[in-house]
Amino acid sequence: MTGLQISVKQFFIFLLTIFITSMFASGMCFFIAATIPIFGKCWIFDLSNIYFYFVAVALIIAILIFIIMMIFGGFMVELSSIFNWLSWIQWISVFRYASNMLAINEFRNITFCLSNMTSVCPMTGIDVLEQKKIDYKTDWDMWTNFFAIAIMALAYFILAFIQLLRMKKAK
Repeated sequence: MTGLQISVKQFFIFLLTIFITSMFASGMCFFIAATIPIFGKCWIFDLSNIYFYFVAVALIIAILIFIIMMIFGGFMVELSSIFNWLSWIQWISVFRYASNMLAINEFRNITFCLSNMTSVCPMTGIDVLEQKKIDYKTDWDMWTNFFAIAIMALAYFILAFIQLLRMKKAK
């Protein structure tokens, strides 16, 4: 519908990107849940009644980390507009690596033509990648993003395993 590339290669790269990003999210959530197994109290006011709801602290921390990664992923905020002392967060943002990989996959070899005049093509996918300052020239530029996500996912799974080994066993 949007005129992006239709090929088996692009589809499987897209599928692999979504899969490895989901593995990263699972690993991070496993690690946080293994690290913070406590529950906290949250106050909710409903006119005259006060209810206590138990909210998992680990869930709140995981959501906070994902939101920070989303902000510094380069999709919602232009990375060049971020303060220098905060710009390092972009290098640990899984959203940055996943969106760069998907952008390279779709935009590297595409030309955008006007729908009513197919001979007029004002923009190419290369223009989009250069505007976003994404390295795209070789296949390795795309796969470095994949390996960054895979290494971060593996690190979180290893940390989660270590945390599970450290937990006290119930008798």
